[in-house]
Amino acid sequence: MASLADVYKDKERTNWLKACLAIGIAKSGLKHLADNEAQNFHRLIYSRVGSTCNSCSTKNLMHHKPCPRKSCDKVCQEIIKEHRYNSLFWKNTSAQLWQTNYWEIAKCYFPPDGYAATSSIRDTDFNGVISFMLNCRRFDSSLSFRITTGKPTNPTSVCLLYKAREIGKAVRHSSVYKVTDVELLDYFTTLSNLLNDSCYLIGDSDAQKAVKKLEKLKKDTLLLTTEEMMCFLDAVDATLKKRLKDVVDTSLNELRENTALCIDEIEDYIDTCKLELEKEEELHKQDFDKNADKRTKDYNELTVSLRKDFDENADKRTQEYDELTVTRKKDFDENAEKLTQEYDELTVTRKKDFDENADKRTLAFDEKVDKCTQDYDKLTVTCKNNFDENADKRTQDYDELTVIRKKDFDENAEKLTQEYYELTVTSKKDFDENADKRTLAFDEKVDKCTQDYDKLTVTCKNNFDENADKRTQDYDELTVIRKKDFDEKAEKLTHEYYELTVTSKQDFKENAEKRKKDFDENAEKRMRKINEQCGNTSFTETSYKKSCEEIQTWLIKQYRAMCVVPVSMLDPDIDVPLERIYVPPSIKALKRGQDVIHGGIEMDKSSTMESDVNCYKELLHRDGNPVNTIYIQGDPGCGKTTFSTKLVLDWCNAHSENDASTKKKRTVTTRGKASNRTGFSDLDTLRDYKFLFFVSLRDYSGTMCNVSQMVVEAIQSNKLPWDDSVWEHKCIVLTDAADEWYHPDLSYPPPRDYTCRCGKDQSMPLYLQRNNITNIITARPWKLANRRMSDSLTCMFQISGVANYETLARNVINVLAEKNGISQKATQSKCNDFFEKLKNNNMRKLMTIPAICVQLVHQFYVGRLMEDSLCSIYINMLDMHIAKGLHKLQIEDFDTETICVKEIKHIFETGKNEYMSANGSLIRSACALAFKTLTDSSKESSLVFAKNTITNHMTETQLGYLLQTGIITQKKSLALSPQKNIPYMFVHKTIQEFLASMHIAINQTGIEDIMSAIQSAYCDGKSILDIGQLFIFTCGMCAPVAERMSKHMMDVITSDMESKLLSISDHQKMNLFSTPNFAQRILLGGFIERLANKQPCLQLTLTHIALDDLRIPTKEIDALNTLIDMNISNITSMDAQLYYNSQQKSNRVQEIISQSRESLSYLRLRHIGLSDLQLDLQGLKLKSLSCSRGLKLNILSCTGGTVLSNLDCTYMRSCCILSPTPLSEMCILQLMSITGKNITRLQLMDVKSIDLLCAALPSLTSLHTLIISETNLAVTLLYYLPESIRKVVYRASDVSAQDVKSMVEWSKSRDACVRFELLDCRLPANESDTCNWMKQQDGIDITQCEFKDYDILRRSILKDRYRISISWSTILSK
Repeated sequence: MASLADVYKDKERTNWLKACLAIGIAKSGLKHLADNEAQNFHRLIYSRVGSTCNSCSTKNLMHHKPCPRKSCDKVCQEIIKEHRYNSLFWKNTSAQLWQTNYWEIAKCYFPPDGYAATSSIRDTDFNGVISFMLNCRRFDSSLSFRITTGKPTNPTSVCLLYKAREIGKAVRHSSVYKVTDVELLDYFTTLSNLLNDSCYLIGDSDAQKAVKKLEKLKKDTLLLTTEEMMCFLDAVDATLKKRLKDVVDTSLNELRENTALCIDEIEDYIDTCKLELEKEEELHKQDFDKNADKRTKDYNELTVSLRKDFDENADKRTQEYDELTVTRKKDFDENAEKLTQEYDELTVTRKKDFDENADKRTLAFDEKVDKCTQDYDKLTVTCKNNFDENADKRTQDYDELTVIRKKDFDENAEKLTQEYYELTVTSKKDFDENADKRTLAFDEKVDKCTQDYDKLTVTCKNNFDENADKRTQDYDELTVIRKKDFDEKAEKLTHEYYELTVTSKQDFKENAEKRKKDFDENAEKRMRKINEQCGNTSFTETSYKKSCEEIQTWLIKQYRAMCVVPVSMLDPDIDVPLERIYVPPSIKALKRGQDVIHGGIEMDKSSTMESDVNCYKELLHRDGNPVNTIYIQGDPGCGKTTFSTKLVLDWCNAHSENDASTKKKRTVTTRGKASNRTGFSDLDTLRDYKFLFFVSLRDYSGTMCNVSQMVVEAIQSNKLPWDDSVWEHKCIVLTDAADEWYHPDLSYPPPRDYTCRCGKDQSMPLYLQRNNITNIITARPWKLANRRMSDSLTCMFQISGVANYETLARNVINVLAEKNGISQKATQSKCNDFFEKLKNNNMRKLMTIPAICVQLVHQFYVGRLMEDSLCSIYINMLDMHIAKGLHKLQIEDFDTETICVKEIKHIFETGKNEYMSANGSLIRSACALAFKTLTDSSKESSLVFAKNTITNHMTETQLGYLLQTGIITQKKSLALSPQKNIPYMFVHKTIQEFLASMHIAINQTGIEDIMSAIQSAYCDGKSILDIGQLFIFTCGMCAPVAERMSKHMMDVITSDMESKLLSISDHQKMNLFSTPNFAQRILLGGFIERLANKQPCLQLTLTHIALDDLRIPTKEIDALNTLIDMNISNITSMDAQLYYNSQQKSNRVQEIISQSRESLSYLRLRHIGLSDLQLDLQGLKLKSLSCSRGLKLNILSCTGGTVLSNLDCTYMRSCCILSPTPLSEMCILQLMSITGKNITRLQLMDVKSIDLLCAALPSLTSLHTLIISETNLAVTLLYYLPESIRKVVYRASDVSAQDVKSMVEWSKSRDACVRFELLDCRLPANESDTCNWMKQQDGIDITQCEFKDYDILRRSILKDRYRISISWSTILSK
């Protein structure tokens, strides 16, 4: 606590502070009255006006442009009517916000300037509140006195409100910041009297609290908390700053006047100085002429004297140099002769050693051959003795085998002996040639050095004769240096030759040993095979082949028996072969190193997808090589299991004996037969695989973790012979439902008979990794979220429903019509009618999900397909399921409870639901089960669950009823062995989500428990998007919970973005906006579903927005604008894509920035246009900024950019600026150098102002990662980087070998470990040995070093250049 008396010792200045505080207290006392009156006035206006409008701007109203709905004109008239003087100031208010913010109307009565940014009474000062009360007639009835009109002439007739406003002015505009005791007492009296007004304020609790505070302040007994004192000081600070600005402006004007006077005086002084200097110049010129003659005479005499001394010294130096030259030449001849003799002796010695070693190796090799031959003879005798004990057939086979093996062995032994002898002769010959060549090269080098030395001697002598004493001294020093260099060079060449000789000898020795080792291994391998053939009499090649054929035949028979599926879950009695209704799925290959985020709704994945996959070869091969591991991910019901089943069936057809007839049948297109194949018809690809093993991982969940053991157990359980040699054939191991598998919970210590080699990663089972085995794993996206494609033999694919849902719909209608005996013409008519109904976009989205597509087609076929909303479609679907169950059991009702639908009556009125209404208890139980399992903390059991989970929410009788309806099914799979515990699941995840939403709507009294379960299940950035479909259904049924769910989604996303920003990650691409963009699509889907179900207006929370007219459907734009208007002052992140010169869109962006200055922390701007986009970022505390222009469109000219003003980098941690305009680049780099100390990640592209960037980098003291793209001369930046840097990335830039060397040396000079990456940079073709140079460097760990040529289109532009990608990290010494 603190008292104002402690602030200043000056009594009158303390009085001024008390007056400031008294004004703030008085404002808090008037707040309740002013705020209530503003709200009442707002309600009154719109009750009179009726219609609403949020499209008119204040500017339009000021220029008398009529409102299209006539409502804004009426509001304007009501405001003017209540103004005391009928002269309003419209600059402070925004007409677009009149409907949503009542304080915008109150601002019409404020003073003309300074209140545009205020949005509530909380951020409005005392002068604004008093002006509102003085100017608005509505306060006449709330005050006991008559409010003063105009400027009063008699001070005694002034009202208390007017006096209070004058007090505020006097305090704010005081030049000395002092108030006398008398004035302060008058202030307290006036404000207290105002707050004690007998009409309204005497009974207002806020006003009376303010009166008590004023009394304590008057007596100096008011104690302020630290927070109150800080708020008070902020207000005083604002007042002082405004006063200081006035003083500064006055001082500047005076300074300008004085500066002008000083400049005039300086110019006069300069003119005077010029005249005096001209006079001095004339005097000095005369003196110089007098001295010039004397200096010339003295110089001539000195020249004669120096010439005489030089001639005398030249003769002496020439004689000394001749003597020195003779001595040096003599020493050199002696050294050259000595080195030549040593080299000859060394050559003779090395050759002698080599001949001795060659003879020794040849002798050892001959002995080894003799020994192997003897061993073979002994083995042959032994095998023959053993073989005589067998039957006649064995004797004959063995004789043939012995002859073949002996012949092969003799041929191999002779061949290897010949190869070894040739290698010995070749190596010896090469060595002799190299020795002669090296001797000759050395002699030539000596002669060349001698000639160079002679030439140098002659040149130096000639130059010496032409120079003076200094040249003589330099020559002496140069002679010493040249001699030293020559001696060192001669010694170095001798040393290099010696090392080369040693290396050649060592290479020959290692090569000989390697050849010998290879020969020994081949010999042992041959012997081992012969031994195996002779010793194993129980398993022959014939029996092994028969066993493989038996396993393959059984697999084909087993698979074909199970490849039959029901056409529709609404009528499971119609079972047809899979090919009758099958339509190839939409499968796309994911780009390497990227993920796709899913949230239960349609999303644009084009940025992370490669081309479509239409055949098995594209699926099973990459760049012509078989793939070892294939991941196929997809949402529930998108066709993963069906595709797996079709793959199994096609493999069976590929290996069938009657394959030709099978192919012929598949080409028939008449009704009742399979339609023409449009994809995955290359059975020849599957024919290359001998075996296909299908494993349903859900059958082994919690019991087994080795996939190969699962296959072996399944084969052996069917009493088939098994040998591990089966794995040597080309195999496909297809494992389905990896997301429903979890690792066995082993006790510690684990059982002795159980071997687990999974290690730390137990998220996936253990697969057999061989080049001839292809493992295919299907799972939902969350299971594969953290999987990375570590090598080129691993691929990941995304399956997203059928490629052509119209074909699937026709196939289903054909099968249903065939059952009912309908003609082909009538069937075609039904197909046309169905596609006409699909104009509803909600249904089009569902049609891409195969399971739901089939159900919708069946609804239409029986005449029950609804069109108005998703909720009504699913109500109708569930009602058909219950009707089907009742029909099968031949009963009228499952139960008699009919109260189920009362809580959501508005939903049930939209569809046909007589059976659901009559079976309330069963529906309640199904809803409770759906909600409980969907919000289960374990994802493995959220969609597929055991029987005991179901019986916690319903009786076994009810479970039996739901199984008959088909709402719950037992998920049987294409298993090789009988399933032990068949799990349960809802017929589709969307039906489970709809029932969970019904549970929420039915149990609104337990909303806290419901929200607690939802918040626990969807608690982070990875899981929050899974809430999508549940949220959309809830918007149509239960508005209060939907509003809280939207708030939770935004809070989680905010937390996730903050977490990503604070964590210093090694990932190059940090996309903060992917999750928020998908979340916006979810909220828009929910808002539209609310409209379709005629729900009351939803106050959804949307604080993360994306503005992109090209990606947002037209019908969603109005919904998005409405949601933005609801949350415009609380926007946390904005991702805006602006196209060309859309002034309306840029104004909208600026409006959002202005309204959300206190909350906007994440901003991404992508501008594609021909003119600059001007944005004012005043007051924003951005944590992340991304700005780019002209990206991702084929535009011939895109010169416009984003010009940002008033940018503050103080709170920023991530900044990404791509292709900025020169002005923006300059401004941003200058601001970074001042306020960018907290930036940890900086990404720049196409930077032109290298000097500015170099100047800014040292100020970024927290910088961790720097990414530079398409920027040359970037190597100069390295020496400006701060000590905090840990990662540097250069992309698509021109570099030279010298640049790379500089980068390596720089990274090694750092005290901390630094990672450096050059990605797709351009290097001159004649410098391609850079990788070899790097591999020879110590202190760095190279993780990538690739040189690639450019494609044909770019090769013509980038001639003589390679595309280089190098990555390395420094290794710190201990």
